[in-house]
Amino acid sequence: KLRRARAGFQGEDGAFRYAVVLGMSSGADGLTQSTGTVGIVDAYGGWQVHSLVELAAGVQKVPFGRENLLSSSELVFQERAISSNHIGPGRELGLLSTTESSGAGLQLGIFNGNGSIVGDDNDGLLYAVRTTYTHGESADTSTTYGVVESPVVSVGANAFFDQGTATNTLAYGADLLVRAS
Repeated sequence: KLRRARAGFQGEDGAFRYAVVLGMSSGADGLTQSTGTVGIVDAYGGWQVHSLVELAAGVQKVPFGRENLLSSSELVFQERAISSNHIGPGRELGLLSTTESSGAGLQLGIFNGNGSIVGDDNDGLLYAVRTTYTHGESADTSTTYGVVESPVVSVGANAFFDQGTATNTLAYGADLLVRAS
């Protein structure tokens, strides 16, 4: 059984960046159904509006939880925790603003909120926020394992509010990453 397969392209042109990724994956646990079909994983365009601010629109990861934001190839374990797979919203169609300066980061997003990338079946939206602070010279928080030259500590907090058809969902969380040589 093939766990996941991805193919696509990404690039940058001055202040613009873009990506289109197609893929398929099987369920990571007994709670996840798999159709085995190929679909859009990511399809977005980004614009560096200012030296500190980037806007991205399209299908992308909602900024909720460090584990959800990292590529599965950068995790210590083969799969994400069940709670990460089922509490976090995953990928959605929407607009995301990102800023980083002096170790602090902030992401604000407005997304479709229905889990579909091709349409909207409800009037609600999903609002998401994530803030991080990282301290350390190498400050590599893009992976959860490996050798670092000096200690790195990163703390993150996030929340989302999803206005669904029948229910509203509010979720929040925090994470801590400590890496030492």
